Amino acid sequence: MPATTTIPATKVALLELLQNTVSLDGLQIEWARPSEDALAQEALWFEGTKSTQQPQAIGNQRRDETYVLELVVSVLRDGDDPQACELRMWEIVADVETIVRANTRLGGGTIPGLFDIQYAGADQTPTQAPGQRVSEALVRVAARGRI
Repeated sequence: MPATTTIPATKVALLELLQNTVSLDGLQIEWARPSEDALAQEALWFEGTKSTQQPQAIGNQRRDETYVLELVVSVLRDGDDPQACELRMWEIVADVETIVRANTRLGGGTIPGLFDIQYAGADQTPTQAPGQRVSEALVRVAARGRI
């Protein structure tokens, strides 16, 4: 059966890349959001994917696809120091950006149909809980492929 999307293979390769990068050692990196009781103070996970496909030619089954993988970078800090919490979150976001920019041909070009990935930005949200500060960023990694 022909591939219908490169999304699963791209997510697997990106997850493995992030999990095996020294600058992210100690960071909880998961496929999906961990349960509240299993969530580490510094974590990263896939939140969702937004995708589109465009026909390449009338009557042709080939499709150009573009999508954005959304990852959450979450930092929780005990106490009342929102600045330290947010600054640490931005450090992790910068590491993710650097990793993606250095690996635009994710998997060394071994993912059939995937052209490239690109860092596409981040949106930050600060929150708080009793005795804790939380800073999260929704990081976007854009991808292009042909299936």
